Amino acid sequence: MFKPINPRVILNSGAALSIQASSTHYCLPQEDQGPYTHYELGHPRGLGAPDLALLKEYEDSEGIYVYVPKEVLEKIINRHKGFRVGQLP
Repeated sequence: MFKPINPRVILNSGAALSIQASSTHYCLPQEDQGPYTHYELGHPRGLGAPDLALLKEYEDSEGIYVYVPKEVLEKIINRHKGFRVGQLP
């Protein structure tokens, strides 16, 4: 279940999403300290069809993206020219 700990990030394109990682999230390692190799994402706004296609296989029945590999997330972040507000947990 989605329990936000980290503030919502905003990318330079204006896209925004929640990127979470902790012992209560669908991430790896599922601990309160990283480094993390997989993340839980939620509530994306402003991502394009190519981004959503990359995330589709990680979507659960509640619309949360679980165990998203860092490489996939970095591809999306780079496509949107990095962070305007926030960072990876």
